[in-house]
Amino acid sequence: PPSLCDRGVYSVLPSFTFCSLPLANRNRGDGGGGGQAGAGGPGGRGGSSYSYSTTHRRNGKSHTHWHRNPGGCDGSEGQSGRGGTSGPSGNRGPDGEFVVKIANVGEFHDLYDVSISVERLQSAAGWGRATEPHAVMRCYASATNPSLMPTPLTQPLVYDVHGEWVQCAPEHGVTLPLGLVGSATLEPVQFQVAPGSPPYVGAPLVERTLLHHRVTAPRIQKTFACAAKTATEFVVQYPVEMSSAAHALTVSRGDEAPFAIRVHNLSSKPIGGSAGRALSVSIHCAFQAAWQSGDGAALSDVQSAIICPSDVVLRGDGSCEYHAKR
Repeated sequence: PPSLCDRGVYSVLPSFTFCSLPLANRNRGDGGGGGQAGAGGPGGRGGSSYSYSTTHRRNGKSHTHWHRNPGGCDGSEGQSGRGGTSGPSGNRGPDGEFVVKIANVGEFHDLYDVSISVERLQSAAGWGRATEPHAVMRCYASATNPSLMPTPLTQPLVYDVHGEWVQCAPEHGVTLPLGLVGSATLEPVQFQVAPGSPPYVGAPLVERTLLHHRVTAPRIQKTFACAAKTATEFVVQYPVEMSSAAHALTVSRGDEAPFAIRVHNLSSKPIGGSAGRALSVSIHCAFQAAWQSGDGAALSDVQSAIICPSDVVLRGDGSCEYHAKR
């Protein structure tokens, strides 16, 4: 009601979710504008009329003449004066008081809010920090309410995540504790990394992206800006990377051409062989041979081959080297 808004006081039931009130302007008021210029004064009054006589003698006789001078006209009005200067700014008013009253709970001077702190991201299958396409991940985090006002006592708040490479189903959202004041460790929220390109020849997949965090009041679809400010960077990449081949630059015709590659396991679990997750390594080679014929003509030939080393086990966060000859 307006009467309560004017006093900055709200009384609400325990199902209170959000309210916002304008706070009084704490700045000094600007001075008023100068007054308009005053009108010019009226003209002066004309002089009064008067009569007089003159006497002169002629041929021994006196002659008297009567004279009359009419009064002067009133003067014209004077010019208007200059406008007044602006008044000084008013003094700063006293600070207003903002109070939220929740029935059967208490009075509070600020509204509750929720921020998110992330502890770690981890593969649900135990692959550690390896975050590959299609992987199911878990985000371990805590929620903090910096206000003394508790979060709703009956309407739960839900925490989930989203992002360009993130797929988080609604049923995987995590409910915050009711009436939260201070911090609380949350159940991990589960999401899936979006599909990506399959392994291919060339530079490895290394895509840096952000995991955005969100806290929502589902009943009114209200999100918390403080939680939305948190974003966690992670890298989308496959758990196994293979280096470029190291080889001799030239060999004689008919000689062996040795080369070596390095395969590295980025995850924390073994991959390949008896480890339960197959690892197939294939090397596509193209060789260009050049020589001179008997008559001195330059000849060349391009040959290709696919070399498949036998499957081996890569220990967690380990690597191995393949050595082959062609």
